[in-house]
Amino acid sequence: MDLFGSKFQAFKQKLKEITLGSSSISASSSVVIRKIHVEDKHEVEFPDFITYGETFLKFDRFKDHEPYKITIYYVDEIKRLIFSGDLQGIDLESIVEVRYGGEGQDWMWRGLKRYQDLRKRTMTIIFKRHGTYVTYHFAADTETIAMKWCVAIRDYLIYRNRELFFEKLNGIVNNDIWLKRTFKNTDANQSQGISETELKNALKSLNIKIGTKERKKLLKNYSFGRHKYLNYDEFVNFFYELDDREDVRRIFRVINKYREYMDYRTFHDFIVYEQKEKFTEEQIQFIFCKYKSSEHGLNYRDFAEFLTSNENMINSFNELDDSHPLNDYFMASSHNTYLTSNQLSGGASVEAYVRCMQKGCRCIEVDCWDGPRGQAIATHGGTLTGNIIVKDILKAVSIYAFKKTPYPMLISLENHCSIDQQITLAKDIREILKDNVILCPFNSNFDNLPTLNQLKFKVIIKVEFKLSFAKSLETGNDAAIPKDEHTGNNGQYNYNDNDDEDNLGEQEGGENDEGARIEDYEDHDSDEETETKEGKFKFSLPFLSDDEDKSRNIEENKESNDNSDKDSDSDGQDYLDITDENYQSSDTYPVALELAALTVYCKSKPFKGINTALINAKHEYACCISEAASVELYKHNIKEYVSLNKIQMTRVYPVGKRITSSNYNPVPHWLSGSQVVALNYQTFDRGTDVNDAMFQQTNYQGYVLKPYYLRSDTEYNPSKAWCRLTIEVISCQKLVKPKFKDEGEIIDTQVTVEVLADHVLKEGNDVSYMGDEIKNKHRTKVIKNNGFNPVFNEKVSYIFKNPELAFLRIKVHEYNLFKKQVIGSFTLPVTKLKSGYRHLTLRDISGDPLPFSNVFIRVAHQ
Repeated sequence: MDLFGSKFQAFKQKLKEITLGSSSISASSSVVIRKIHVEDKHEVEFPDFITYGETFLKFDRFKDHEPYKITIYYVDEIKRLIFSGDLQGIDLESIVEVRYGGEGQDWMWRGLKRYQDLRKRTMTIIFKRHGTYVTYHFAADTETIAMKWCVAIRDYLIYRNRELFFEKLNGIVNNDIWLKRTFKNTDANQSQGISETELKNALKSLNIKIGTKERKKLLKNYSFGRHKYLNYDEFVNFFYELDDREDVRRIFRVINKYREYMDYRTFHDFIVYEQKEKFTEEQIQFIFCKYKSSEHGLNYRDFAEFLTSNENMINSFNELDDSHPLNDYFMASSHNTYLTSNQLSGGASVEAYVRCMQKGCRCIEVDCWDGPRGQAIATHGGTLTGNIIVKDILKAVSIYAFKKTPYPMLISLENHCSIDQQITLAKDIREILKDNVILCPFNSNFDNLPTLNQLKFKVIIKVEFKLSFAKSLETGNDAAIPKDEHTGNNGQYNYNDNDDEDNLGEQEGGENDEGARIEDYEDHDSDEETETKEGKFKFSLPFLSDDEDKSRNIEENKESNDNSDKDSDSDGQDYLDITDENYQSSDTYPVALELAALTVYCKSKPFKGINTALINAKHEYACCISEAASVELYKHNIKEYVSLNKIQMTRVYPVGKRITSSNYNPVPHWLSGSQVVALNYQTFDRGTDVNDAMFQQTNYQGYVLKPYYLRSDTEYNPSKAWCRLTIEVISCQKLVKPKFKDEGEIIDTQVTVEVLADHVLKEGNDVSYMGDEIKNKHRTKVIKNNGFNPVFNEKVSYIFKNPELAFLRIKVHEYNLFKKQVIGSFTLPVTKLKSGYRHLTLRDISGDPLPFSNVFIRVAHQ
């Protein structure tokens, strides 16, 4: 995003005109910029028909819900779509997607079969509310109206997309919108005024504890009028008094040497020496003029507004260099992509694939099993999870694979199908994905993998088979014999989570989870999740009937568990082993030649130890390694492991014990050079939080170039130097109240700071290894009864190696003796952290930014 766009160009022209028109004596920059004010005008407006409104017919997939008419209109001052009646409005930043009914998405419309006649005049809005995906279907009177509304909202969203990314990720707070939304939400009877009772309730909902005497003292300067109501202007003034940022005022006083106004030279030095920005002189002048409210300079309020602005953002995006071979990149990767929750009884949905691709995920997994009517299904075999038709997944890939990013998509097929259904599946892949599928190598000698640029808009199919495709052709066999991706390493890792707060929560499917169950394929669509509680359900596992196999697996698991360290980022209840290796026999699932022919790159080979893998390594191969085995290689065979990853692709997957779909820490696997570190995207916890931070730095293009010492054309020689990062946690603002809190309760606030990196060490500790992150966490003091603006002023320092793959994670939680309820978290690569005073926007328990909840910190790199 260009922070200094058209407004800056207009400013430069104005600055030039004033300078040329002034005498040489008065033409100094400090004098000239006093005469310039930057006007903040809207650069885009909604079409009139959006603001005037339109009547639609609202309907959904539930048979007991009757359609009804509703009026929709947009209110720009609060950035919200408003609905007539009791239906709650939709905030603009919460909208995920707008679909026009005639554009495809057959899997969604299968559940809306009785409304097929409305399809071509339907607008579907998918958004998130309280961490859940929600879908609204609206039918217009004509196709033209539906298309106009879809296009209008999409155009605005496209324009706003750049701003929203930065606002969400960089702690940018629009207080004007926050105040207007708060006023509207507080005004229960829509009387355009706030009563004292309504104000009292609003203070509680905003986590502000204030006594009756203090409240009345604050309100004595405000007249509630004849009807005892505060109007909007009085409401704003009241909150400005209440939201007196003493933390910012203190900083302002120190920097400005206790003067009332900050002049340009002081502001310039603050930007250059404290914030360490590389702005030009003209850009600094532009910022100063934009935020000063007086010719005398910036006052405390102006300075506070700058600190939460675009120009003071914490983060920026990198341009992705796509000239390197595929194996020189980290790839955003999903595990068991079809699931919407846990690994035993969770629902399955095509929408889960859509969500992953919208987040920039470039590797999706499909567990293929035989289904009725010759159609393969995707499900977690041997469990009670839902199932969806693989053909619907392919249709979703054809629509969404390259909407977010042009870079290649990897489909990891775990094959359990019969030959006939494999042949049908291969035919579907060719017909649906067409020219996007790679059918032959870019260079015949396979001396290296193609570059990312060469692979734009291509789909790579990964299927594991025992015999090479070439050998199958030579022998005339009708199939290549596969081996399951998990059988190469049976080692399991015994996880014990002593830090339950790290699992921020499971993301449950919303109303738009409309993937079809195969038994309903002809009639209607339903994929409702089984409501069985984890830990309570009992069933026999028929695939463990072979006593010899069970004995062997138990011994191997026991040996692996004895040699493994305990981690801290998984649930202690994830102990039931349901890994695919327990039930798949390599002799049972041959791969049809039609399907094997689609595997050109990333030919999956079983991992039989690092030495064997290195001897047999080839550029076109890929191997799959469990998280436990990968961590062991990181700890004991790092050089050999890195060497393997310089030649070919490696996929790391979660152990089967993670039945709640929890995630592991991806950092040690990236430090080893593993490209495809697969995580359960359906759960937002520490693993997915760090993963999101990794791929956020390239604007969710799905790929990040490895550090130079991990690439294929360089020697593995990481820096041995130690880096230091100092974080001062100053305060938090406008924290959201956790769901379990009663309406009148005020939260007690605590902040946790940690750094995930190579050999990370918190100041005061003696030694640290990967997996010891709990020892390195810093927890602030608890601020009682304050979630609106708690102040901490605590400092912590860390030292670590290889900063290119180091991450800062900050969590804010409600302190409770029994369980710490996480309010939000923020994670960012250390190399992307800008120095100085910065606001960080928190993410909620489902990974979505909380637009107005922030942590205020000071960053120092050494």
